[in-house]
Amino acid sequence: MQLHTNLRPKSILFSTKTPKTLVPLSNISPLSNPISHSKPSSSSSPWFSILRTAIPNTDLPLGKRAHALILTSGQCHALILTSGQCPDHFLINNLILTMYAKCRSLTYARHLFDKSPERDLVTWNAILAAYAQSGRYLVENAQEGLGIFRGLRESVVFTSRHTLASVLKLCLMSGRVWVSEAVHGYAVKIGLEWDVFVTSNLVNVYCKLRRVKEARSLFDGMVERDVVLWNTMLKAYVEMGLKEEALALFSEFHWSGLGPDSVSVRCVLGGIRKVDSDEGKRHMEEVQAYAAKLGEFVTNVDDEAYPPSDCDPSTDSDVFLWNKTLSKYIRAGET
Repeated sequence: MQLHTNLRPKSILFSTKTPKTLVPLSNISPLSNPISHSKPSSSSSPWFSILRTAIPNTDLPLGKRAHALILTSGQCHALILTSGQCPDHFLINNLILTMYAKCRSLTYARHLFDKSPERDLVTWNAILAAYAQSGRYLVENAQEGLGIFRGLRESVVFTSRHTLASVLKLCLMSGRVWVSEAVHGYAVKIGLEWDVFVTSNLVNVYCKLRRVKEARSLFDGMVERDVVLWNTMLKAYVEMGLKEEALALFSEFHWSGLGPDSVSVRCVLGGIRKVDSDEGKRHMEEVQAYAAKLGEFVTNVDDEAYPPSDCDPSTDSDVFLWNKTLSKYIRAGET
């Protein structure tokens, strides 16, 4: 695969237009008895702890009320929106933006982002994460999010591994391979191609876009590979019908020192029903033997014991849970 390392490939120059309908932030109902401040807000202010509670709990109503408290408790937020003169303006702005992003309120997040006179990397990462986490209008949001990424590249703010994680998710949402290749080229240029976090995301994107050769090339070049990444690669081979490659990879996984888990076993046995080559049959026997060692429910590969939908690296791999499932099968057979 030939990568394009130009920082500004035309393929990702999407529109950055603001969402059509924006709810006025001044309409948010404030908390009762707002606190008045003679000095700019800081981490010691009441709204700070409220926001820190709202963010991990994705509590949008609580977050909105904290935002309202800031708006009604002094001039600091007004200074942020007009000139960025408040000493804590990055902290305040980024916390509010992060809250709206975590709560998947893309309209509010984008509105606040557009009004921000100054932006640091946390600001950019928060709005990119908001687009990457959006559950509706995937293609449209991906285009707008990638447009924001273009703006980041044109700014003086440096890009981090966390930035690229959101951007690569936007690439996947767009469904366009060339966009992913352009971002891959950008990662190469800024020296993040072999960052474990970035490379894992690249492998995942290429696998889901059915570009297994590119995914395997990155996979083989990685120094560290966890079980989830091995299973992602296995799933890609199985879903594309590359049975021999999947079985060979399982064997390599077995001898890697890390070892397949029950998700790996279900992935292979659920997606491969018949193997013709002698080597493939040998690998299949190895998988079945490994499944028995794990205590998995092993049966003939032609039946439905392992449906292909079970081939999901994100599912729970706890052997204890699957032993309980085995017990249910046994009890059903006895009755």
